[in-house]
Amino acid sequence: MAEQLREISERLRSIESSLENVRLGSGSAADASPTSLPSLTHHHSSEADSSSSASINNNDAGHLSGANGSNPLNTVNEFQDAIEASSPKGVASPTDWLGAGGTNMSPVMSRLFAGAPIADAVIRGVMTAEECEASFQIFFLKLAPWTMFFDDKRDRSASAMRERSPLLFHAILLSTGYYLSTSERGAQVYYALTALVNELIAPLLISALPQQVNTDFVRALCLLVLYKPVQHAALFQAGITDPEQQEASAKVNASSGSILSGVMIRTAFALSLPSITSTFAKSFSPTIAIAPQVVSDLRLWLWLCIVDTHGALTTGRSGQVDIQEALKTTRLFSSLKLQPFDVRLAATVELYATARLAVSSAWFAGARSIAPHELRKFNKDLDEWEAFWKEPLRDAAAAGDAQAYTVSTVFMNFIRLVVNSSVFTRWRTERNLRPTLTTEDWSFLTHTVNAAERVAFSLCIESRSDGIFTREVNWPAKQPGQPRPPLQLDPVVVDSHRTAFDTITTVVYVYSLILLAKMANTGLIRCELRVLSDEYERGVSLDMPKSIVDGAKLGRLLELGSSFLETIAPTPSHPARKHARMLKAIFAAGTQGQVLLRSDVLASTDSTPASASSNPQPTAATSNGGAGTADAEQPDFALSSSELGTFTGFPPTPQDNGDSGAGASTAEPGLALASVLGGISPSFFGDLGFFDGMWTGTDANGMDGMAIDWDNLATNMAKTPAVEFMPPVNPSDYFVAR
Repeated sequence: MAEQLREISERLRSIESSLENVRLGSGSAADASPTSLPSLTHHHSSEADSSSSASINNNDAGHLSGANGSNPLNTVNEFQDAIEASSPKGVASPTDWLGAGGTNMSPVMSRLFAGAPIADAVIRGVMTAEECEASFQIFFLKLAPWTMFFDDKRDRSASAMRERSPLLFHAILLSTGYYLSTSERGAQVYYALTALVNELIAPLLISALPQQVNTDFVRALCLLVLYKPVQHAALFQAGITDPEQQEASAKVNASSGSILSGVMIRTAFALSLPSITSTFAKSFSPTIAIAPQVVSDLRLWLWLCIVDTHGALTTGRSGQVDIQEALKTTRLFSSLKLQPFDVRLAATVELYATARLAVSSAWFAGARSIAPHELRKFNKDLDEWEAFWKEPLRDAAAAGDAQAYTVSTVFMNFIRLVVNSSVFTRWRTERNLRPTLTTEDWSFLTHTVNAAERVAFSLCIESRSDGIFTREVNWPAKQPGQPRPPLQLDPVVVDSHRTAFDTITTVVYVYSLILLAKMANTGLIRCELRVLSDEYERGVSLDMPKSIVDGAKLGRLLELGSSFLETIAPTPSHPARKHARMLKAIFAAGTQGQVLLRSDVLASTDSTPASASSNPQPTAATSNGGAGTADAEQPDFALSSSELGTFTGFPPTPQDNGDSGAGASTAEPGLALASVLGGISPSFFGDLGFFDGMWTGTDANGMDGMAIDWDNLATNMAKTPAVEFMPPVNPSDYFVAR
């Protein structure tokens, strides 16, 4: 026995010495994370060929290792693996003498798990193999152009993906299945796919095997962040049975987005994915093809740079990625044009890089005063980005990426308006003191208004410039003394946006329009979208909330935005439909009682202003900025015919040019609009931190806060002369080839 113990002791010392030599001799890649994160061996998928060995951090050990090659947990694992590997044949293995119990399975475990079908849509009869392939074709035709991190050749086969990464395979089916869930069969398939993805992802988050933690796992998480699945079963068990609430809890859920993004980014760091930019640069050659795995991983990392900065921009959370490192490869990568979307991907990374400094600043978070020089630099960088990428994006659009120019410029303008609107945010918090606005402040506010206008105007046919691939603000001519003609919703834009990811359908467009409505209601801009710098400097009172002029630019954009959101909603309960009603509420409240009605209203006998309601109109207390109580009777914004004569906002005089201002109308529409705007909680829009449910009372800026019951908004809207600007599109048309 003593001899055996001595032999075991010598073997252990030999193993420890070998492990120490490996630790000291192994080169460890620098961790790009701002914190010290563990680094995982980079496991490639089974399809990667031998040429992909140039990809990031290849290590045959196949185990977790720290940034310095050692940490307590990994030391234990490496020690045990080395013992098992050194055990001679015919001798009891270390696991035996350590008491692991071998491979025996308990009777209970055998009874429960042996023969149970694995989590697979085909094996469990949820979908046929042919249906899976068809879903993949829909995904790569309609959804993948929005994500840009998939390889059109390597990832397009459903059967190959099913073998390579079950989680990513089912995440693709689930994301596509949402748009096919309006039928009874489609709904059943969607519920089953949701359960399968839940079943597959739980073990990976709780006790993943090293070979399961790879870039396909990160891709699956990224897809689930972009197209958040609706957890119908869990929500039903939690007592949330209303379809609108169920979908809103998924599609506009900032918490789930932050959690998944955190796991996704940390896993990418653990895989040493940031080093792929260096690998790509070293592998770049105009004549020699780069390994497909390297290109695929670079696409993924560039997209994660975008996601991380977008989260910092819209939720205020700290960014974790050094996007500057990615900029070393963007233009090399775009020059290869390996896929139609690669140019747009590279351009979008550089676009978000312009915002990174601004969103990381204390003034953006409201911790200190705005730094004008930083805001000037931000706008200058955006101008330079647009000047450089305008032609490459147009060329990419002509070469097959139809969204290259349009979507990129929408993101550019959205970023510009979010950052520049910090001036408006600061002004609103100090408005009771009537803060001084400098010439630069008015310039930043003008940037905000122009950017929001460009975002919304891009939805109409009138924005087409040089074909359908580029967009410009080009308002139709306005006749003196007449309202502007309605804008026509562009079916090309509608078709491409029906399968856009959640941030596009629930944040970008509706936020831009609400921001314009808020600025007009406070009196800083007119409804013709002109800032009132001269009037403000002359001391014009902004105490009374301003109305919206029906037929002016803002009104037409609200109509357009409402039509767009209602049309692109893929299901009857998608949040875009609720947001469309919200824009109608803003429009109806802000324009109520104006005597010049639109032709579409006049054509409908039930769309004319209703008779006077028994509900009380705003009192003197609320007109002077008093707070409405949460249990106050809901206001009815419909006016009687006898009251219509008190509104003189239409027809506008040539001098007014369609703008609203002091004396353009009585106080009621402005107060009604302030009430609606005050009832929109910022948690409404998920990633921007905008709506959690019903909110009543006075808003933070002192405007009148009459209660608005958003849970029963449809009932409220029935009392208001809201207009169906465009009939909804049949969901069966979603995937019709155009």
